[in-house]
Amino acid sequence: VVVYQDIQGRATDELTLSGKFQYSQTKNRALNKVEAQYKEVMLGMAFRPVDNDRLNLFGKYTYKENQGPSGQLNVSDIEQTKMQVLSAEGAYDLTDDWQIVEKMAFRIMEEKVAGFDFATTHTWLLVNRANYRLNQDWKIGAEYRTLAVQEAKDRKSGFLLEAVHSLNDNVELGVGYNFTDFVDDLTNLGYTVAGPYVRMTGKLYDRTPEERARARQKWLDRRIEKYAWKMVNDEFTRKDSAVVLELNQMYQMAQVANDLGRYEESRQIYKDVLLATQMMFEEAANFVRKHISFEEKLYNAFQRAREYYDKGELWQAKKLWEKIVEEAERSMLQ
Repeated sequence: VVVYQDIQGRATDELTLSGKFQYSQTKNRALNKVEAQYKEVMLGMAFRPVDNDRLNLFGKYTYKENQGPSGQLNVSDIEQTKMQVLSAEGAYDLTDDWQIVEKMAFRIMEEKVAGFDFATTHTWLLVNRANYRLNQDWKIGAEYRTLAVQEAKDRKSGFLLEAVHSLNDNVELGVGYNFTDFVDDLTNLGYTVAGPYVRMTGKLYDRTPEERARARQKWLDRRIEKYAWKMVNDEFTRKDSAVVLELNQMYQMAQVANDLGRYEESRQIYKDVLLATQMMFEEAANFVRKHISFEEKLYNAFQRAREYYDKGELWQAKKLWEKIVEEAERSMLQ
């Protein structure tokens, strides 16, 4: 007999709740005896603030009970186990490139060896991880793991290093090396995972219109910043740039003032040089934003013209296309 139930829903726009119940039983009808039985109950939550995309919190409680048939005992002669695991995890984006992840888990395990009563152990797991985004497609991560068993007074710790490549918005491929020999899942704790590994992670979920808008704006801001700094760097490489000539003169003035001991004056000139560079970046960013806005305007107008054309309203489509051409020519002249 097998029973499986899984449920998930949103309590609010920020809080998602989930639950799982699994039960199976194998009964010997001839002897009217339960030979094997398995129970699992899981309750989970995920908290993702709508107004703060940088923070994500997760929590989960799991209860498992497993009774194996007498003819299938493992090497330790453990015939029944009961387990409770409570875990919590938080991820916070310090910047667009740096992220920290903290995870803590606690397990109470009861094991019954054939001929003896249940023995109880308490196990703690702590994971500290930092991720750094190299570019849009690559990021690297390092984590420090600690595993401690209270009754045995035993403690294991070590590092894990990983490089992750984004194949697309929904799939990531990771390659890493685990310098420890234990996993970070107390519900399935094992000690044979040391060494290199490859993993693939998939993400498939529905985002609200607000989440999609924020994600697109963040994506757009990163590209605007990239192209704006490229325009500034291109200006600096021009030998005939009047702006660069003026900045060089200001820099030389700051050095002369510093050599003469006029440190406050030198410091102020240096600040003016940095301010002028920042102004160059802001002007370049505004230039890029202006052209992006103009291109979106033309694209939307083109889409409307196509709709007119598909409906057979050829005169409206023709007038709109003519207007698009005029706007494009005017932009080129500017």
